[in-house]
Amino acid sequence: MSLELKIAELNKIEQQGLAVFEFDDINWWPLIRIYLFQYHEAQKNTSIDKKKLIYPKRVLWEIRIWREQKKRYRYTKSINLNEIKKADVLYLTSETNYKKDANGRYINRFLDPLYLKANESKTIWVRSKKQEGSYVVPDLHATEFFELKLKLKKQRSVVFRTLFFLSDASKYSNKHKLNIDTLINYIKSFPYFTNFNFSKLPKWFDDVFESHDVAKLLFQKIQPKQFIQYCYYFPAQFGYTLAANSMQIKSVDYQHGIQNKFHYGYGSWVNVPQQGYKLLPTEFWVFSDREEKNLLSGFLNSNHRIKVIGNKWIEYWKEHKTNHDKLIWLHDIKLNGSQIILYTFSNYLIESNHFFWQYLKENKSSKLYFLFRLHPGHIYLKDNLIAKLQEINFSNYNIEDATTVELYDLLELCDYHITQNSTVAEEALYFNKNTIIIDPKWELYFKNYISTGDMFLAKNNEDINKLIN
Repeated sequence: MSLELKIAELNKIEQQGLAVFEFDDINWWPLIRIYLFQYHEAQKNTSIDKKKLIYPKRVLWEIRIWREQKKRYRYTKSINLNEIKKADVLYLTSETNYKKDANGRYINRFLDPLYLKANESKTIWVRSKKQEGSYVVPDLHATEFFELKLKLKKQRSVVFRTLFFLSDASKYSNKHKLNIDTLINYIKSFPYFTNFNFSKLPKWFDDVFESHDVAKLLFQKIQPKQFIQYCYYFPAQFGYTLAANSMQIKSVDYQHGIQNKFHYGYGSWVNVPQQGYKLLPTEFWVFSDREEKNLLSGFLNSNHRIKVIGNKWIEYWKEHKTNHDKLIWLHDIKLNGSQIILYTFSNYLIESNHFFWQYLKENKSSKLYFLFRLHPGHIYLKDNLIAKLQEINFSNYNIEDATTVELYDLLELCDYHITQNSTVAEEALYFNKNTIIIDPKWELYFKNYISTGDMFLAKNNEDINKLIN
């Protein structure tokens, strides 16, 4: 189904009223909306169904989980709650979004620039682990200790309740099973969602409250007036936002990538209640008027606010550009007369019969040099990418450096940018580089840019040739 159709079907639910999604003094529509937008296909369940285990095995299974958690907890660096300092602003990052800069230090390109420039009393935390190594922000703390501490406590209760044939009250989805089933049945009354797979939804509720409890513990100790994160639309992040809003702490979501009416977290909201949602941030901080206009179309009449503060990462990069000597390999390629094409991947490789592979095959002896940049969360694509490039006998490329070198250094030096659907297409505009989109499924996502000539959609080899030559 097309993205436009899915949005239209979601808007139908919103237009009918959203009171049905409220229980436990929380309107859960934002969580449900994201779940529906992502469209969870039916998947084979490979996990063990504990309900099917006979009694002794169930007890032993829960004890095994408890022991594994206890072992992890024992080897995790402990934090003395009494030593946690109070701060006016708490920043929360994710362990998956750290990469090394040119000096070998880990940096988070979304929140570190904000944090470093802030003048208020502040503290910054990462969910969940902090990797070994040096950081641009040296006083970064990890939430893993608190996460494991609370999980261990809950699992101890599960073992006890299983041993004495008591129901598992530790999970939010068990406590509110009737409410969750009711809203699922309501959604299924809309024809588009009748056969939708809701098997993972209960765990989303549980994940929200797992992170909510960690956040509450942190907030009680730090007592911040403001909480800042990004990518608010995952269950763990929803939990932190819920805790902040429930404790009268201003919650903020800072823009991390492209935002438009087709984005499931930031686009095409309808019938947002005037009081807003406890699951959504108090304020959305965005790069420009374009994103502000997009969000105002849905949130104008609500208590959620939108604030334009600019792209802080590009400001940071301009002050900390990579030393020329560390990019000498790239300058040498340009000096040899090659055109440098940056290709940014997201979470998949294009299919084997896509015209782009044929384009590479036909241009393997030309003065084109490709920088194939993998997404930090999908490095595993590397082996398949290399195999495909070897299959077509294409050798004018670099993957390793293209993936680790700072993105903006590459955008500044490249001649063209190609992608399937990466939001780097929008960042390329800061460098006056037009992007060639080669996956037609994402034409809709970049439609406005394509219509203004800032981006181009290539439908075959000839299109790429014309655009590059």
